[in-house]
Amino acid sequence: MEQSSTFCCVQCRLLQPPTVGCAECGTPMVAPVDLVRELLQYRDMKMVDGRDWAFITAMKRR
Repeated sequence: MEQSSTFCCVQCRLLQPPTVGCAECGTPMVAPVDLVRELLQYRDMKMVDGRDWAFITAMKRR
């Protein structure tokens, strides 16, 4: 996957420069647009409540 210079907030969908927290809502659930697009294809993902998001972001940062 190519490194994206645009990040997307999973909660409010704000597009923003790379960051660890959303500029609009403050959630730490932000990631490159390409990754968010890929993850949203999985209907069983629980990203808003953070159940699966914490696991995925931990794996991505390794």
